[in-house]
Amino acid sequence: MELSVTETTCAIDELPCADISVEEGKVFRVGNIDIHPLFTPGHTDHHHAYYVNNGAQIMLFSGDALLIDGCGRTDFQSGDARTLYKSIHEKFFSLPDETLVYPCHDYEGRFISSVAQEKQRNLRLGQNKSQCDHCLVFHDRAVRVARRKDNVPEWNWKDELISATLFLHLDGSKLSAIEWQRWQKTWADFSRRINSHHPGLASYLAYAVGIARHDVNLMNDAFSSISASVEDSERLKGIIRDIDGVVIFMKAATSKNRSDSTIIENLKSRGIQEL
Repeated sequence: MELSVTETTCAIDELPCADISVEEGKVFRVGNIDIHPLFTPGHTDHHHAYYVNNGAQIMLFSGDALLIDGCGRTDFQSGDARTLYKSIHEKFFSLPDETLVYPCHDYEGRFISSVAQEKQRNLRLGQNKSQCDHCLVFHDRAVRVARRKDNVPEWNWKDELISATLFLHLDGSKLSAIEWQRWQKTWADFSRRINSHHPGLASYLAYAVGIARHDVNLMNDAFSSISASVEDSERLKGIIRDIDGVVIFMKAATSKNRSDSTIIENLKSRGIQEL
């Protein structure tokens, strides 16, 4: 196979101690073996892998970028999850399926894989996973590491989000006072946690609840807070439109919610005539 190279990229900081620099597109030879460097940043910003085709076997020495059923970390050493995803999909997964993959190391004592196997079985990058799915894995891990470092207790935000979202569907008049107070506390706790990390976001949540519950007082109070923090009228209109759209999606409501008279009056108070 003739290796296709779309760009030539230097991977080394041109350190004075290096005798030979490594560049994608610049083949170097060891004995009678041609070695093709592949610039694959993501695990680090200068990471390289090496591709060898000896006529009998196609081999990829993937370094710390692609591991067996996994990939290298991106939360240190100038790593970036999106860049790693692009490197692996564009440089590695474009190689023939029969390419043998030799990673730098493996935590379970395995030694070899293949491009076909990683495309099919890799839990982080295979099975046609989207870039968002891949990045979410690293985001969750980075959050866990940061929590341990700062000795912050775990927060199962996904479960709380589900409970808080269900609150949008409830009708307080059909619940006992005790049940209603419990659901209100669930929402208040969730909003407080969110606001501690993202000041002002609780006002957005409160406005969403106000729309969903047709609570004019809550909408007016929340809008006052949002309006005070957003100077640009076009940006404010966009935020309100997005909040309204999320509520419509969550409640599976009809588009008539967009003509909510309270939303219109809120925007008019800022000189915005239409949503």
